[in-house]
Amino acid sequence: MKTFKQFLKEGDTSHVVVYGGRFQPMHKGHKAVYDKAASVFGEDKVYVVTSNKTNTDEKTGKISPYGFEDKLKFISGVHGIPSDRVIQSSGSPIFSPKEVVERFPEHAIVHVVGDKDVGRYEKVADYTEVKGPSDVKPGGKHYFNAGSMEDGVSSTDVRAKMKGASKDEFKKLFGGFDQDAYDLAQR
Repeated sequence: MKTFKQFLKEGDTSHVVVYGGRFQPMHKGHKAVYDKAASVFGEDKVYVVTSNKTNTDEKTGKISPYGFEDKLKFISGVHGIPSDRVIQSSGSPIFSPKEVVERFPEHAIVHVVGDKDVGRYEKVADYTEVKGPSDVKPGGKHYFNAGSMEDGVSSTDVRAKMKGASKDEFKKLFGGFDQDAYDLAQR
């Protein structure tokens, strides 16, 4: 499995598009955001970035039960995103844009966000919103707002509904099906 650092060192592109997040699990709303970025920038430019960190401390309200390999069952298995387009971050469960920007200043990085997270970038003066590849400036810090997630669905809601769901209900929640992901959801 390549790390994000290895990809950027070996890659021959001047910019890369990253969609980072906890993805606990990646559901059809996340997939809609990914699809929007892939349609604008091209599937060959878009990478999903997530960590292996887990957290099941209900006191914090941040439940992250899935490690990286489990997330792949949803990201690649259910949603069909090729596993070589999924990069394991060494950072926190919530992918840190700062991690990529500071390590790789020679690349233009475009961070994909949905409406609920766009405020994180709008508050940072040196980030520029881009609408497509022609807006990307070499070495720049950019974000792309892919819009709202389908039906405003959250991973917390999906986790609550998927355990005990029939295969048809699972397909409705995720927009696809993979037996390994389904089995994982039933634990």
